[in-house]
Amino acid sequence: ESTMAQPKKQTQVTVWRAPDLGAELLRGNFADFSYDTHTHDTACFALLTQGAIRIRMRGTEVVARKGDLYAIAADE
Repeated sequence: ESTMAQPKKQTQVTVWRAPDLGAELLRGNFADFSYDTHTHDTACFALLTQGAIRIRMRGTEVVARKGDLYAIAADE
């Protein structure tokens, strides 16, 4: 068993525009992070490649995990 402290994970986010897709893309590693309640002007799609995310919407709660693809309608 190691007695060395593990480095604290940090949130890292990269955002870029893909004009040929008409999309804004985001890639991120989130650690101990939570968004305030919000909406988007356009649909939002997310593919989880690691970890999990808890989504609260319309009075329900869903946990999306690695390998899940989820979609949220505009203004949701």
